[in-house]
Amino acid sequence: MNNFRLHNGLNVTPDRFIANATINDKSGNHYSLIYETWRGGYNYSCMLANDMNGDGYNYDAVYIPTDKQVADGSFRFVSEDDKTRFMDYVHSNSYLKANQGKYAEPNSLYSPWVHRIDFSYKHDFNLNVAGTKHKLQLSFDMKNVLNLFNSSWGVSKYLNPAIGSDARILKYEGVDADGVATFSTPGSINGNTKTWTPNHSIGQCWYASIGIKYCFN
Repeated sequence: MNNFRLHNGLNVTPDRFIANATINDKSGNHYSLIYETWRGGYNYSCMLANDMNGDGYNYDAVYIPTDKQVADGSFRFVSEDDKTRFMDYVHSNSYLKANQGKYAEPNSLYSPWVHRIDFSYKHDFNLNVAGTKHKLQLSFDMKNVLNLFNSSWGVSKYLNPAIGSDARILKYEGVDADGVATFSTPGSINGNTKTWTPNHSIGQCWYASIGIKYCFN
């Protein structure tokens, strides 16, 4: 059936804020600061391993049980260890904890907020060439200034590779003697598992450039 509900798209940045400040003085100095922060860009769906509903597609959403459902056995795990590790992870993850008692929505596990500052400085030298005013401008630009001081600052994050390429945090193991579904938890999932890891690609690092520009009048 073509009855998909409206849901979040993949690789969406739902929130972004930008602030800019520029100062010019009479001595030909120009200072500029740009602050940018955003959430998302990398977003994932929390899914099951194994095709629980038998439709031939291995994209079944995880149901996030409440503590009560786990305690009274209405949501079951194959072992106490699996139960403990999964629930500890749920309690440590803000999205999962906030949505206990619900199915995880598609593409709704957003990567954390990123904060960046860019800096620019320019200085103008006024020149008089054969009675004509020209201008020589020297510039210094630095992108992602915060990253200069700490390699983890100003860097976006993506899903921890220890979890996998997608967030399959539960595995359907079939039904027990009572006909109730049972689940296991991947070995990488526990209360200390970090959901996100810094993306230390070259595009995330700070860099600076020096420039010179001659303006004819």
